[in-house]
Amino acid sequence: MDFLHLEQQLRQELHLTPEMLQSLSVLQMNAEELQDFLNRSLEENPVLEAEDSARREREAAELLQRFRWLDSRAVSPGASLATMDPAQEPGAPARELESLFFFLRDQLQRLRLPRPLEALTEYLARLLDENGYLDPEDLEDLLDRRIPEELLKQAVETLQSLEPAGVGARSLGECLLLQLRRRQPPQPLAEKICLEHLSALGERRYRAIAHSLRVSEAEVEQAARLIAGLDPKPGRSFSGSELNLYVRPDVLVLREGDSLQVLINDYYLPRLSLSKTYAQLYESSEDEEVHAYLQKKIQQAKWLMDSLARRGNTLRRCVETILELQRPFFLGTQEELAPMTLSLLADRLDLHVSTVSRALRGKVLQCWRGSYPIQKLFSRSPGDQDISSQAIRRRICQLVSGEDKTRPYSDEKLRERLLAEGIYIARRTVAQYRVSCGIPASTARRERDSDGKRK
Repeated sequence: MDFLHLEQQLRQELHLTPEMLQSLSVLQMNAEELQDFLNRSLEENPVLEAEDSARREREAAELLQRFRWLDSRAVSPGASLATMDPAQEPGAPARELESLFFFLRDQLQRLRLPRPLEALTEYLARLLDENGYLDPEDLEDLLDRRIPEELLKQAVETLQSLEPAGVGARSLGECLLLQLRRRQPPQPLAEKICLEHLSALGERRYRAIAHSLRVSEAEVEQAARLIAGLDPKPGRSFSGSELNLYVRPDVLVLREGDSLQVLINDYYLPRLSLSKTYAQLYESSEDEEVHAYLQKKIQQAKWLMDSLARRGNTLRRCVETILELQRPFFLGTQEELAPMTLSLLADRLDLHVSTVSRALRGKVLQCWRGSYPIQKLFSRSPGDQDISSQAIRRRICQLVSGEDKTRPYSDEKLRERLLAEGIYIARRTVAQYRVSCGIPASTARRERDSDGKRK
């Protein structure tokens, strides 16, 4: 016999609200995205207002006086991309409105989805890379943050249902599969090849695929032609419209002697505050509807200002730790970067790797040496050696530039030369680094001797 059973359980669960998703979005916005977002927030929330920028202008002017290498456009309040971009003609659509994210968000708003699903799908749209792909690690991170698995699945499916076909895929195979599934009539053979034999297809091993799927080689070749007509990078068509002639740095690294200082570049951003008029109206209004509306808007405004503060604090901490690890590079005493990974940085800061990645993604750092995408400052080390892969590539370039052109170094010879200097890497790793530097193989580098013969 079955009996009803009552049981009490105590457990902790964290569910990300739309406001928390907004906070994560603010964290990963770069300078231009944040400026657009804040301007839009000022228009949508009457409780928010921008403070007078006169003081910020004086601070920016003083900074430019101290550090002549700074571009005035990097810190000037009120400067806009429209005035900096000569390609922008009057009446032309704004470049940011032609971006992949805005294109997807416009489609989402027309679907009238439940608010949690819409907010999560919009957040996933912000995570897409330039090719329109989702990183599976970002999805794992959301699951770690206790986002319900079913809601996340719905958000991914919603994103993948939007145009362009293939957007939101987590791999090349899934991207092609999403496009094939919209084809009429259905293409089961092409779908099966994308699911199970994509690597073999790339190597044109049609006979092996045909044997495995028990079809003719001609059918495989026909499916291959269909797959070749698909777009493996559906987000790329939007990347050209997002290209700006001027990129505003997110972080400034100021050097005075041997002292390095991190400065978050927020001079051009509106300084937000709560409107005193609406705050007084909230306190004095007896209309319940007005009171509830203002309460909601004030909460949203406070959450936004808190999100901005957390973004600035996290970004500053990350860059300060980068300066500790890469101090010789930023002081100019060393040309190569020291080995540094996201995991190492996260351990130093006691933060999750995904938080560090999100805080630095798409951000630009400007210092006296120039401007750098922050992610380019990371360099792995082969094995446990105290030398970065960037330094090894640089040494390979130096060895090749000084070699006897009639007897150029082979990859094995380069490996031996590096080994003599205490750098331990495999021959295939040497080959990979050589190719990444754009250096041809030794046979292609060999020049003719005085007799006109190759040695």
